[in-house]
Formats: sequence, C-alpha cells, structure tokens
Amino acid sequence: MKTKRFWIIVLLALLVSCAPAAEIVSQAAQQDYIESTLNTKTAGSSPFVALGFLVVIGIAIWAISGLEIKNKKLLIYLTIIVCSVMSLMIGSFISIDQGEVGVLVRMGKAIEVRNPGLNTVIPYVDRIVLFSTRDWTYATMLNPSSGNEDYRDFPTTLITQNGAQASLTYTIQGRLVPEQALTVYERYGTLANAISQSVKFPARVITRQKAQEFDAKKLYLEVDNVDSSVTEELEIIMRQGGLELIMFGFRKPQLGINGDLEISLNNALVAQENAKVAEQEIAVKEAEAKQSVATAEGQKQVAIKQAEAKAASILVEAEAQAEANKILANSISGSLIDYIKWSNWDGKLPLYTSDLGNFLISVP
Repeated sequence: MKTKRFWIIVLLALLVSCAPAAEIVSQAAQQDYIESTLNTKTAGSSPFVALGFLVVIGIAIWAISGLEIKNKKLLIYLTIIVCSVMSLMIGSFISIDQGEVGVLVRMGKAIEVRNPGLNTVIPYVDRIVLFSTRDWTYATMLNPSSGNEDYRDFPTTLITQNGAQASLTYTIQGRLVPEQALTVYERYGTLANAISQSVKFPARVITRQKAQEFDAKKLYLEVDNVDSSVTEELEIIMRQGGLELIMFGFRKPQLGINGDLEISLNNALVAQENAKVAEQEIAVKEAEAKQSVATAEGQKQVAIKQAEAKAASILVEAEAQAEANKILANSISGSLIDYIKWSNWDGKLPLYTSDLGNFLISVP
C-alpha cells in the first residue's frame, strides 16, 4: 500500500509540473544600463508549480484520510485524477501578449515562431521564449546612468584627423523583425545580446571610421552629414542579425579633454557669427544709403522732367497766344473798327465836343 502511494505521489508530481508555469527571466542583461524591456522571458512548465500542486494534493489526501467515510480510496483517486487533468489542460496553453513574439523550444530545440495570442504547447516538453517586438532605443551618452533609453552606453572615442580627441554620441532606434525571432534566438539567445552584437559593436566601428576622416572643427560642424553613410552600412548588418533599423542620428560630439576644445571652438564660432552679423549690418546700412541716394537722384530727375515739361507747356501756350494775337491783329481793319463803333452806338449825340483829338466827352 505504501509503495502504491509512493508511485502515485511521483506520478502526481510529474503531471502537476505540466501546469501553467510562471514567467522566468532568462539570460538577463549583462549590463546595468539595459532596461528590462530588452530581457528575454521564458514561459513553460515550472517545477515550482508542480511542488505547489503536490502540496495541495497532499493536504487533500491527508484531510480525506481523516474522514469517517467508506470509500476513502475512491475519493483520493478522484482527487488525484481531477487535479492531474486540470494541470494538463492548463499547462497546454500559453498566451503571448501583443508586442511580443515567441520561439517554441521543444526539448532544447528551436522549432518555430509563435505569434501573439493563445498558443498550445506540449506540457512538460515545450517552452516558449518571448521577445519584445516593440521599438527600442540604443544611445551613447556621457552619463549612461541618467538616460531614459532602453540601452545606454558610453560614447565612442577617437582621434580626429588633426590629432584632437573626440567623443561621439548618437542615437539608434530599431526593432526586432518578428519573422526573424527564431534566428535571433539561435544566434544570440536574447534581444539584449542581439543588440550588443548587431548594433553596439558595428556602430562603434562604423562611426569611428567615418569620423576619423574629419578634423575637429569639421567634425563638430558637419557630423550630421555622416548620418546617411552610417545608416546604409549599419542597416545591412542589423538586417542580417534579425533587427530593423528605424533611425540613426549623431548628436554634437565632445571635443578635447572634458570638452575644453569644444569650448574654445564654440567661442571662435560665436566670434565668427558676431563678425558676420556686423558685416551684414554694415552691408544693410550701405544698401540703405545707396537706396537713399538713388531715391534722391530719382526725385531730382523727376523734378527736372516736371520743370522741363511745365516750361515746354508754357512756351507752347505763349506761342499759341502770340499766333492767335497775330491772326487777330491781321484780321482787324478800319472798316471793322468803324463797324464796331457804329454797332455799339446808342443813337445819342454827345452834348459837348472838343477840338482836342476828336474825343467825345459825355457830361451828365
């Protein structure tokens, strides 16, 4: 009897271990500056759940053994069967959240990619490794502990073409290609390792090679122009690693030790900008002066033209008047004068006459 109980308990432990397992953080990030969103989680059968079911059934058997009933054995067997069936049913389903994708691993071998939703597995045989398909951000910065990015790292250091020390900071945004999750699991095991191998190290090599072609000043002013060339090379490497590049962008590099060269360069650039502003102001004043001179000259020419036009108009008018007077003078004769006199006479004779020049004096 004791032997049967022993094997029943062993069988119970095996069956219950197929029950729904808790999510276990597997192969956690190796650095302190990697957020938990990049960790790979494993869902599957858990021995802890088996132990829990074993304890529950043990308590149930102990409780049944103390009861005064006839069919204790039947009740114990039914309890074991019901608990085992329930554990088998529950352990056969695993849900994958939206924004994640799973790799089905059967007895240690990666089989296929599972999409979000409810997925069936073989209890105690299968497990699913979960990867996040949400966008993540990798960034280099002077102080990685203070950033909000998913993967933070220290800057890439190099020596510029003119021998100056420079620290490059940049941001990379990407995501896991869902269809490539199986490849990522086989090659890297975790998403954090995939980013480290396919993003971190290649980006450092590529950016250093590109930046070493510039001197310090040109690197500081034109580092943004290198974005496209870095993107082309990095995109290929990430695609081979099962990742998709969304965006790459440089930030202003730090030049010199503790940025001393950057400070002096900024001061020089500020002085140049101030000089350009002053030159522009002088050019504006000169343009305004030239405009004023041109305006005055234009007004002068307008006045001259107006005066010439007015004089010409007066001359034409005078000539016309003279011509009219000439015509009028030529048209006046003695007969016309006599006609005007007689046509204007009122028929009255003068009251007095004088011998002085034929004048007529009218006396009231």
